[in-house]
Amino acid sequence: MMRDKASERYVRLFLRFSRRVERMLLRLVIVFVCFLIAAQALLRIPALRELISAVDRLEGKPVMYRSARENNNPSPESQQFLHP
Repeated sequence: MMRDKASERYVRLFLRFSRRVERMLLRLVIVFVCFLIAAQALLRIPALRELISAVDRLEGKPVMYRSARENNNPSPESQQFLHP
């Protein structure tokens, strides 16, 4: 009898705790979805997009990979990318 009451009390406490945690997680998901929507909306503004996203700033600029030998003695072709 006593064991049934203790287990019943435990189940009630667990259910109360899990409902609170579930509500908190649901609120967090809603907040993060709102942040995601706001961030995507800000990326639609070209002036802000340049500040926020490095991809848009660097788009169209060539990336040159150089060997260690070229670092010490760069070729004339790579000089144009190093010093525009």
